[in-house]
Amino acid sequence: MRLTTVLRWTAAGSFAAVILMRIAAVVGPFMVVRGSSLAGAMMLVTFFALAGLGCAATLEQGRCMPLMRAGIAAATVGAVGWFAFLYLLPRFNASTEAWWVGVLTPVTSWTGLCTVTALVMLRGRPGAFGRWTGRITIACAAVLAAAVLPAVWLDGSLGRVERTFERGLGTLAVVVVLGLLVTMILARLRQLEGAQDEEQVRLDFTGKCPRCGLRQELVTGGDACSGCGLRIKVIVP
Repeated sequence: MRLTTVLRWTAAGSFAAVILMRIAAVVGPFMVVRGSSLAGAMMLVTFFALAGLGCAATLEQGRCMPLMRAGIAAATVGAVGWFAFLYLLPRFNASTEAWWVGVLTPVTSWTGLCTVTALVMLRGRPGAFGRWTGRITIACAAVLAAAVLPAVWLDGSLGRVERTFERGLGTLAVVVVLGLLVTMILARLRQLEGAQDEEQVRLDFTGKCPRCGLRQELVTGGDACSGCGLRIKVIVP
């Protein structure tokens, strides 16, 4: 089974579990033990599964493969770590809680950076302006990921400076989100323009995957390797 399929079902299943736990908490609160913490943990699992899904989709396209593998690994560690943290939180004292947060914050920051990079790289041919927008977005995401660490580790120790710092982090987060939206919209517009210019002829042919070397039956106009998932597009004029 492909990794993207596993992560897609994991995200769907964890989100469905969150909804069911919320419904159970309203209908029969006495039946749910620590339901709020467990629902929060499952929501974080959903987030990390979606982050890993973005990295896995980009990995299947053969782009930034070492970084995408690192992002998938970080998403897995983050999902397990935060789930354990929220589930065991009532047993922690203040120092243990701070230690867990301090350890899991870099993992979460790295997952976010890899996910932003994956989403930028996932959309092909965004044009010159789109490429520069994507690079700026990744750079802002890198600064944000690095700046989150001192904001968490020095929580409450910088006074007014820390409040200014947090406002700067919020601004960076908005820039990253807007950059992602602009990059993906531009890439989509380029794809639509290309689809209008190309005549899609659907023909069966036998070819070899350039990544894994598997010979298989493919279809012109757009197909995917059955072995590694690489998207292959052959255009017949």
